[in-house]
Amino acid sequence: MIRIATAGFQHESNTFSSVPASLDKWQRSGILEGDAIRREYETSQATLAGFFAACAEAGDVEFVPLVFTRLTPMGAMTAEAIEHIMERCLQAIRDNGPWDAVLLPQHGAAVSDPFPDADGEYVRRVRELVGPKVPIGLALDMHGNVSRQMVDNADVTTVYQTNPHIDARLQAIHCARLIIRQVR
Repeated sequence: MIRIATAGFQHESNTFSSVPASLDKWQRSGILEGDAIRREYETSQATLAGFFAACAEAGDVEFVPLVFTRLTPMGAMTAEAIEHIMERCLQAIRDNGPWDAVLLPQHGAAVSDPFPDADGEYVRRVRELVGPKVPIGLALDMHGNVSRQMVDNADVTTVYQTNPHIDARLQAIHCARLIIRQVR
């Protein structure tokens, strides 16, 4: 059985906004864990739904949703918020492993104090945690800032191709299938 984890956050930061994405705002929006992620996203058209679908169709994959949160666009994430969310995700990955792969449902445009490339910093930390042999997949929004740090620390990166985003689920399926193939 192939074990694949998912943990992450989605934020499309607007650095012109004076309203910061504080930890309080993230908590009010909801930081989901485990089956709450499955109930919220499995049958949707979101990135996570694509990860669920591809892992289910594979037949020999245990897909484990750990932590996920998203917040509507606003200003940059505060230092308190980004550190809390990243540490919560990383701790869940660490405490529930080992993993054969990790799928990250990032947006790709998160900015925080102190990380202008908050998504890239998170992917770097996940890579550092799981090591070089565990494949990492990303399925990013086309409005993301696909950074060198993200690409260097992920094995597969797919990007939505349509606006409106009618292919988020499909791009995530594509990403997850490539990761599963790589594990096999």
